[in-house]
Amino acid sequence: MGKQTESVWIPEVRPTDTAVVHESAMFRVLSAMLERGTIGRDHSLLVVFGGEFDRAVIAELAFTNVSLSNISNAVGDLHFDARAFPFPDNSFDHVIAHAGLHHCSRPHQAVCEMYRVSKKSVIFFESQDSWMMRLAIRMGMTVDYEWNAILDHRLQRGGVDDLPVPNYVYRWTRREVEKLVRSLDPGHVPHLNFTVQWDFTYKRVMRRLQRTPLRFFPSWLLSGSCRAVLATFNLLFSSYGNVFAVRIERSQTEQPWMKDGVFVPPFQVQSSEAGSCEHEVS
Repeated sequence: MGKQTESVWIPEVRPTDTAVVHESAMFRVLSAMLERGTIGRDHSLLVVFGGEFDRAVIAELAFTNVSLSNISNAVGDLHFDARAFPFPDNSFDHVIAHAGLHHCSRPHQAVCEMYRVSKKSVIFFESQDSWMMRLAIRMGMTVDYEWNAILDHRLQRGGVDDLPVPNYVYRWTRREVEKLVRSLDPGHVPHLNFTVQWDFTYKRVMRRLQRTPLRFFPSWLLSGSCRAVLATFNLLFSSYGNVFAVRIERSQTEQPWMKDGVFVPPFQVQSSEAGSCEHEVS
């Protein structure tokens, strides 16, 4: 984000050094998936809403078959609107979005497109909707609408759909993801995995405190306080965390009333032409 004073906004680029990358939720979650074997380094990946930080994470994890995309021509290798991917179905093994869906005016549609072009899974990292996050908004500790990225890009881009308009921070719940997947692929049993945790660093907190008297406190004190609070929150309130990582597996498990992609009702169905028709479920 950026550093703001009374009259000047100084753009700030997210650091991509090794220590910062290893601390990120994206690195930790993908690293755990590699260890479990749910994702492979040679699998084909499409990273949407991608930027240089995502590129750094992917490089650190040594993935070898990656396409990085963004709606803006200023970043990424491929450029398209996440509301309509220019790829046929099942084009990539995994499709990943890190902190980008809330910049899309139709986040559900973007997830549907991610699902459509994936073979194995969809993975996205966003903010969770919880009573603790709503309380944080009311207390001014976080926001409903973001404009920092627009300021960082000199009022030219960075908001909703990369326009110079502040984007609403769409926050997700487990139930909402489940309903979306059930609606999108009703013939299969959803296979979902969620990782929820608190993740806020000293630098991120300082962006909220820079206009308060707390900005005069020593950095070592505030940094240590942030680490202590973070550890406490993850110990006691981890299920309400701000980081919401989702893995949607492309399930091959059919619903009990489906067989080889065909609906098979477990009862007799009256036919308008031939009297009746029996369906036998094996």
